[in-house]
Amino acid sequence: MAVLAAHPTLYLPWARNAANRKAKTSRSFFAMWGMIVLIVLYGWIVWPPVPYYRNLTQKEQEQFMDILKSQKEPREQLKITCPSNDEGLCVIATGYLELFQRAGWRTPTGGIERGLYGKSVSGISIAKKPEPGTLDPNNPNLGLWVLQSPSMVTINNAFGSLNLRVIRLAEQDLPENVISIYFGPQPMH
Repeated sequence: MAVLAAHPTLYLPWARNAANRKAKTSRSFFAMWGMIVLIVLYGWIVWPPVPYYRNLTQKEQEQFMDILKSQKEPREQLKITCPSNDEGLCVIATGYLELFQRAGWRTPTGGIERGLYGKSVSGISIAKKPEPGTLDPNNPNLGLWVLQSPSMVTINNAFGSLNLRVIRLAEQDLPENVISIYFGPQPMH
């Protein structure tokens, strides 16, 4: 397509009216490649980004589940949450829940939960109860350390295999050995 779009450059007056055949050929060659480079740059800049949430191919689903299956027992339980006011995100979360379940991971309820964080979070976040200490919700400059358990690392790697960046958080109200996965709105690029 780029060659077809660049073909009209061969008929530019400065390319056609060269003094000799060699000059005409070299001008045509540079005109054609210059136009191809411009078309590629235009496509690269204007091309829409891959959406954050998208339908996964069969290969991506298998790759995601293979990473999840690679972690041996014991695995921590999952609490998969979506915003209570966004049915579309809950459908996406349900699709991921089923991938986790097929890979042998468990949730306390067997389904997703609807709820909201105290502060809005975009994209996918994984949270775990911090230890030790308590989180001060009114101080945005302070946080708590969360143990990066094998389950946390495996989940992070599984989402990373899909080029999805996850945010790791501390959630004070979670029970021990439970990881919360929250599906928030699509991040702005």
